[in-house]
Amino acid sequence: MTAIVRYISSIIERVTHLCHRNYDSVIFLDFDGVLSPITDEEEVARDYYGVLFNSECTQNLNSLIETTNAKIVVTSSWRQYLSLWKLRMMWRRRNMLGEILDVTPVMSIYRGNEIDAWLRRNRPMCYVIIDDMDSRQFCEHHAHHLVTCNGRVGLTKTDVQNAITKLTK
Repeated sequence: MTAIVRYISSIIERVTHLCHRNYDSVIFLDFDGVLSPITDEEEVARDYYGVLFNSECTQNLNSLIETTNAKIVVTSSWRQYLSLWKLRMMWRRRNMLGEILDVTPVMSIYRGNEIDAWLRRNRPMCYVIIDDMDSRQFCEHHAHHLVTCNGRVGLTKTDVQNAITKLTK
């Protein structure tokens, strides 16, 4: 009987180890209002995947990724209609820098809860949340990780500097 318990315990330990992955730096990234500024225009450029990202916002994200080598975890609502595979394909086809590592689970109207669920299964050394939603969408303990963009402007150089500071503290 104890041999069976030890065997089952060893399997549980291995599975738990596989579930908890470690990463250096992670960017929890929203798309709309961050890479695609919100506009009143009815005609916006699209491709197979959706609205095209703003070139200046994309350059700013590329600068952040080049500086920090952070991996991306998508928090955007796009994860609800594009699979992880399609998001990665979109990233490559749009010639974006960096790597989409994962998506947060869809489980709550509060992004903070979804980020916490992802963090329970993964262990980044540091992370930043880049979103155009205000802090009420996030948990109190996320405040020092949050960079809030102006949704009508998108990701700016100032936002990138704030993100770099948060990732390199």
